[in-house]
Amino acid sequence: MLNLFKRFQKPLGRDTKKADFLKYFYSQPEHHWILSHDKVRKTFDHVWERVPTGVMEYFYHNSLCFVTQADYRKIPLEYNLKNTIVVFPKIIDLLLEEQESAMAFVAHEIGLTLYELESPVNDAIMAEIEADKFVCDLGLERELERFLLAQDESPEKRLRLTYLTINHFKDSN
Repeated sequence: MLNLFKRFQKPLGRDTKKADFLKYFYSQPEHHWILSHDKVRKTFDHVWERVPTGVMEYFYHNSLCFVTQADYRKIPLEYNLKNTIVVFPKIIDLLLEEQESAMAFVAHEIGLTLYELESPVNDAIMAEIEADKFVCDLGLERELERFLLAQDESPEKRLRLTYLTINHFKDSN
């Protein structure tokens, strides 16, 4: 498995780069919907605070787009299926209501996009597990568990919860 977190982790003291990335990220027209809701913006800010600077540098050069379902057809050609996250109305509701689970969603999508852009393997469930590991590396294990438990039952959900339990909650009581 790739260790995305460690691979992109940079030394501390690069706050200017984080500030530059955030300015760039939020200035994209596709992200204006994020800025129009304080709660959504705070959720994204909390996640970006945890993300290694190297990941931000990577997405500064490789574009990352969180676009609402309504605006999906309007996105510029520089984005493609691998670097575009379509945010459906159900997730927008989550972003407006539940900050903890919403943070897990945002972090997971960042990790999933990073994995899909960096990995030559096209194994969908492996990509999900790697993205979950990225979320856990950011310290959002409980938030991820809460998010997954709220999802509809599926074999993928069970597998992801099993991975999370075995690898991150085995020593917890």
